[in-house]
Amino acid sequence: MKYFTLHWYHTVDDNFDRQEAIYQQYLRHLDEMQGILPTDVLALARLKGVEDALVVKVRHDRTRRVLSLTLRAGYIGIGYYDLVLTYQGAEITPEDEQTLALVARTTRGAWRHESDLAFHELNRTDDGRIEHSILFHYGRAFTIRCDALDWVRLPRPGRSFPRSFDRFVGGPVTQHRSP
Repeated sequence: MKYFTLHWYHTVDDNFDRQEAIYQQYLRHLDEMQGILPTDVLALARLKGVEDALVVKVRHDRTRRVLSLTLRAGYIGIGYYDLVLTYQGAEITPEDEQTLALVARTTRGAWRHESDLAFHELNRTDDGRIEHSILFHYGRAFTIRCDALDWVRLPRPGRSFPRSFDRFVGGPVTQHRSP
C-alpha cells in the first residue's frame, strides 16, 4: 500500500483532515492511472459502499491461480450488495493469505465480526500487473497481485448473510486472535 499504509492507519486516529488529505492524494493517483489501469478497475477503486464491507466467502484455486473474494458491502443510503472480486493470475504471499483467512474466519455474520474493511487501494506493479491492497480495521492488511481483476456487484436486501464456520474453505490454518 502506498497511501493507506498500516503506519498511517495506526497513527491517523480520528484526525479527519489528515484522513481527507491522504484520500485526496489517492484520488489524484487514480486520475494519473487513467489509461494505465483498466477502466473497470478504476471504477472499482471509486465504488461507493466498500468501506465497512465484510468477508462473505473466499476461494483460492492455487493450480489455476484464481482467487475469488466476496464481500458484503453497501449501506442504507445506496443499498447493500455483494461485491464479487475475481483475480486471474492471482499471487498472494503466504503471510497475506494467512491474514485474509483470519479476517474471513473471524466473520461470523453481519453483526458478529472482528474486522470490517477500512480502505482498499489499487495500483499497477512495476511489471504491469494489478495490485489490490485491502486494509481491514484493527490493522489487518493484505495484497493480491494479479494479471486481471474482474468484479461484479450483486444487489442484496440487507447487510445480513448466512453464518458460516469457514468462509475460506481450503485456506491456510489460522489461530483465532482478538484484535
